[in-house]
Amino acid sequence: MHPTHHRLYPGILLALTLLVSACAGDAEDPYANPQATDAARTDLTEHLSTLPDALREGLEAHGGLDTWRSFPALQFDFNRAGGTETQHIDLSTRRTHWIGDGFTLGFDGDSVWVSPSEDAFFGNPRFYNGLHFYFFQSPFVLADDGAVHEDLGEQMIDGTPYRAVRVTYEQGVGESSEDAYIAHFDPETGLMKVLLYTVTFNSGEPSDRYSALEYRDYQEIDGLLVPSRYVGRVWNAEERTLGEERYEMNFTNVDFHTEPWPDAMFSPPAE
Repeated sequence: MHPTHHRLYPGILLALTLLVSACAGDAEDPYANPQATDAARTDLTEHLSTLPDALREGLEAHGGLDTWRSFPALQFDFNRAGGTETQHIDLSTRRTHWIGDGFTLGFDGDSVWVSPSEDAFFGNPRFYNGLHFYFFQSPFVLADDGAVHEDLGEQMIDGTPYRAVRVTYEQGVGESSEDAYIAHFDPETGLMKVLLYTVTFNSGEPSDRYSALEYRDYQEIDGLLVPSRYVGRVWNAEERTLGEERYEMNFTNVDFHTEPWPDAMFSPPAE
């Protein structure tokens, strides 16, 4: 069973909005509006100061939240059920465009659509829409506005110590605001190695039953360290061990874009 969570986070990140607005004023001069750029930097600095040390240092180890937020668009390929699919993401609005085998799926900021019909997709489109993106872009998305962070200190997994941060969400944030995550960072490298997560999309109720993702390999793309492979594992809470391997996800052809995707990409086709 694959992880059954996604977060559609429609709020536009202030820092990125200000930066994009500054660039819009003069396409050849990204610093045409230095006041807006300075405001974005100040906002980001203040935001980072509110995060637990483990998360803040983890973000820096992965390339920096400032670098990640500087890109308006992302695309990547991932494997599912033996095939390869492609997602395009508007990082500021979290709109998506997903090309799969026999279907195209999109989120226009309000509604999720499937072409040529819902029957072409294998499950609940809204449920799966942002699933792989959220896991693929952790820990950056764990610093989203509306996230609530708790420093759990040192936590052991399979006898190995990690710096752990629990992430929950303010009421009404995303599709499943009752979801919870616990990110585990390597104390030496700062890289996120294990992510525990709960599933509340269907029930809408808080849960203390976690599943696990083990991040085994990272790749450097445009100055950012993002997963090339993670493995879904059973989480044995009492023993604090990773159990049976349930599935593996591989990510290729990753590209952060300096220009946003056209709005038309996320709109449903006329038919």
